[in-house]
Parts: sequence; structure tokens; C-alpha cells
Amino acid sequence: MQSGAQGSVDRKHHERAGYLSIEELKGVPAQPPKEGCPRLVHAEREEARSAPDQEGGAESESGRKHFHLMIAELSKTEAIRTNFPDLVKFGARLVDSASPNISKVGVSTDHLTEVLRKLPSEQLRLAFGELSNSISTNTSYFREFNSLGITNELQNGFKAGALGVRIKFTGDRQVESGGEDLGASAQYNSRTNEATVEGHAAAAPELWARLATDGRLPDQIEFIHHELIHSLQRGGSLSRVSRAGIAIGSSIGVGLSASLFGASFGVQLPLQVATYFAAAYAIDRFCGAVDRSEGCAAGRAIRELQAYLATEESPSIAREPRSPMEHVMHISMQIGAEVPQLRQDPNSDERVMLVSQGRMVAAGMAVVGAGAQLAALRLLGVSHQDLGKLLSKAEFDPRTAGFPTLSAKERAVRQELGLQDDALYTKTLQALDFKRKVENTEARQQACRIARSALIQFGIELGSKESGVLG
Repeated sequence: MQSGAQGSVDRKHHERAGYLSIEELKGVPAQPPKEGCPRLVHAEREEARSAPDQEGGAESESGRKHFHLMIAELSKTEAIRTNFPDLVKFGARLVDSASPNISKVGVSTDHLTEVLRKLPSEQLRLAFGELSNSISTNTSYFREFNSLGITNELQNGFKAGALGVRIKFTGDRQVESGGEDLGASAQYNSRTNEATVEGHAAAAPELWARLATDGRLPDQIEFIHHELIHSLQRGGSLSRVSRAGIAIGSSIGVGLSASLFGASFGVQLPLQVATYFAAAYAIDRFCGAVDRSEGCAAGRAIRELQAYLATEESPSIAREPRSPMEHVMHISMQIGAEVPQLRQDPNSDERVMLVSQGRMVAAGMAVVGAGAQLAALRLLGVSHQDLGKLLSKAEFDPRTAGFPTLSAKERAVRQELGLQDDALYTKTLQALDFKRKVENTEARQQACRIARSALIQFGIELGSKESGVLG
């Protein structure tokens, strides 16, 4: 979780079966969930199931026909033809049949990993390099990774880091702080510009085996992706250089004052050293308190949400995308556990958020809306880097129940692209979202085919085809 100083991917977020409903957040008794269903926000789920573009998935015939007609209608607008030529081309090709799905293989990822580990290391390194290059050249699979420096480092185990961020792996240990397990799979520290990731760096056998199995990558790559997005949000807290500068300045000031009073060098030096460490400690405590304060919670939540949503843009992600509301439910619990005023018992060590009424609920609802704005800006072509800079100082305005800088950015982009009309804007976003889903599915299947073909060239058997197809 991003806290100005640090961000992390919560390990429990990938294990949790359900989330509290928004009725429970408001302190209103929730309607009983449907029999046999987990406690999720049912309205969103039911709406997603009944939408024409969701029936049967992104590659469904009904979805393709629906969006072919929608994009054809949008293409009559000059703003769409001028600013979204790729969308127009995409809509035209939807009349063609969808790419054939690929079947599941009859061997497990673990089995393929063990087989690949038996190959000579140099031969494996060269072969995986060729595989990565082939996927990069012939598909859009690594499109999201290229701008973050992830693609090249897949082959190197992230030894050189990415985006200037040093990436450390914990090996057999958990991600810890002060000797305590943080309950996180990864953590980013903006003061040191380092990301700590649980486990060992995923090597070529694991990566190749997962690609060949279902066209995805291990969870660890998602965690790295998530933390690198946090690195783009630096600026929400004092940097390590700024803090050191303040501490050094304090130390020098104390030294000058001591010399004016005739103190000897033997007295000045220990006094300056003590002042430096005392100032550094005080600054860290102050910044930490500000970062964890209730007033910063919404700003931290929207930065965390950007990181989660960014990872879901990649075809490689191993889990199914979640709605912004589901993310916010979890993020609110993370942040609330760190804010003393929001704990169920301020004297308790249990990290349990008191989910109730008041400002946190209003802020949480605003973050849900802001999540939709983030998703829209990404679909319209705003880069992660630009959004990271925007969110580094984003503040929640309780008077408008929103983030003014984010809203201003959305208005400016809409005007620039000629999308001031609300109906046109909504349909354009729906079409762009469908385009990305289809292209991600196609890229994932293409990458899987390439990975399987490379295995067959090595004489590695994939087993008999199982029933079912990969999405």
C-alpha cells in the first residue's frame, strides 16, 4: 500500500474470498446475499454478467457484433476518426471471425518447469531470449511492460532493477519491517527507491512453463509491476535527499552556534553528529505520522488504486480483474488498520479497521469514482508516468467529495479529444475498453502458442489436450 514513503501488495488481497458490501460501509444493514454467493457487491457483478459485451467473454460473437455496430456509429464522428484511428480499424475487423481459442494442455505448469530446469543453463538462456524476442515482435503481449523496463529484465532476474528502482527478493523469508512480517507480497519504499519482493526471482523455467500453460506469468511479475507504478508516484512525501538535507542543515546550524559560544572541536563534532541523527529520526517520525493520518488516507488510496488497475492492463496477469469498488474495499481496510483513530481498539495489536460512517466512507466512495476516472484517462492514452505525477500530490477535497486535480485532467483531455458530449464520451470509453479486452485475449493466446511451439522444437511433450479453452 502506498503511504508516501512505502507501498505494498497485500498478500491477503490475493487470498481473500469476499469483500464487505457498500451498505455495510455506510453502517446500514446490508440486504442478505444471494444464496450460495460470497459477500460481494452483487449489483456490479449482476450488471457485468448481463451486459452484451460480457456474455461469453470478450471474444463472444454477440459482443463482437454489438461493438462492431457501436464503433461503426462512432466512426461517423470526426473526433473519433481523427483521434482514434486504431479504434476505427479495430471496429472494421470485428466483422471477421474471432481468432480460434487454444485448448488447455495435459501437463501442469510445475511439470513443465521441472522439465525445463533439466536443460543446460546456457541453452535455456538463449532459447528463452529468443522466445521473449519472438513474443515482443509478433504480439502486443509486453506492451505494458516495455515502458516500465520489465521486458528486458525478465531474462535477467531483475538484477539491474527497472525504471531506476532497485528490486530485492527476500528468498525464503517474508517481506518484513523491523523484524515483523508485513503480510505483504511486495513493498516499495520511496525514500530509498527500492522494491522488496517476496520469494526468489522467477527464472526462465517458471516463466516459460507458465506462458505455455495458459499464456500468463507468475504472480511475482504482477507484484513487481505494481511496485514500479508506485515509483512513478514519488513526490507525495519528502524524498530521502530532502530529509538528509534538512538533517545536515540542522547539524551545521548547531555546529555554527556552538562555535560562536566558544565550544571546542571535541565538543562540536559529537554535538553535530547527535543533532544529525536526532533530526533524521524526528523527520522520519513526523513524515510517517502525516503519511498515516486520516487526512491523507484518500490520497494514498487513489495512488494504491492506480497501481492495482495498471497491473490489470497487462495480458500476463494471473488473476481476473476486479472492479474499482472491490479494490477500494480492500485498500480501505489496509489504510484503516494503520490509522489509530480508525482501529476497532486503539490499544489492540489486531490490524482491524472499524468500517463505519463518516469521512472515510465519503472518501472511499470518492476513490471508487476516481478509479473510473483513472481507467478512463488510461483508455484515452494518458501514460502511467503522467498519472503518477498527477497523483503524487493528489488531495481529496471533502467539499466536492472528489480529487480536483484528477477531475481537471479528465476535463482537459475530453476537450482536447472533442469528447465533451457525455453520450459520445461514454460509448467511446466502452468501445476502447472492449478493444483492450479483445487485444489482451489475442495477445495472451498468441504468446501461449509461441511458447508451446518453442517447447515442441525442444522435443518437450505437452501431453494430450484437455477439454476447455484458454481465455
